[in-house]
Amino acid sequence: ANWDMVQGSGGMSIPMHPGNVPGIAPPPPPAPNPPPDRASSPVMMVGTVGAMGAYESHVEMEVTLAGHKGEQAYHMGTYELSTETVHGYPCYSRRAEGGGTHWLYRSSSSGKWVATKADSNVALSGGGIASAWAAEHPTEAGLTWQYVKDGALHYDPEMTCTGV
Repeated sequence: ANWDMVQGSGGMSIPMHPGNVPGIAPPPPPAPNPPPDRASSPVMMVGTVGAMGAYESHVEMEVTLAGHKGEQAYHMGTYELSTETVHGYPCYSRRAEGGGTHWLYRSSSSGKWVATKADSNVALSGGGIASAWAAEHPTEAGLTWQYVKDGALHYDPEMTCTGV
């Protein structure tokens, strides 16, 4: 039913409110506002893998980025599933040679999977490697990858992300 207008006799539209239509219960109240987005923290971690519900059954425990031999090759390697989530999706991390952490996460703005070595890039949805389009999983069949060179994204047909 349209809760704004009800057709009256003679073709006249009568404004109605759910509470004053006999025998019809009003619609439920609107859902409360979601909690504020904490995407401004460098590595926004909210929830746990178990909190992802149905998504949880499709999550790989480890994924491997491979095939790129250019200037972003330091992102290649095996990433382990974190117990935390980023932007409501699982994220993966790996220890970099010489220290530090590399992240593979799903961008909140584009839905693309992104690899970065800088924690601060996660909040900005930035990094040196990105999937060519939005995907639910970084290991999605047919997903292609791009790398950043001279400030632009370039397609790399050799790059893959597979479950381990």
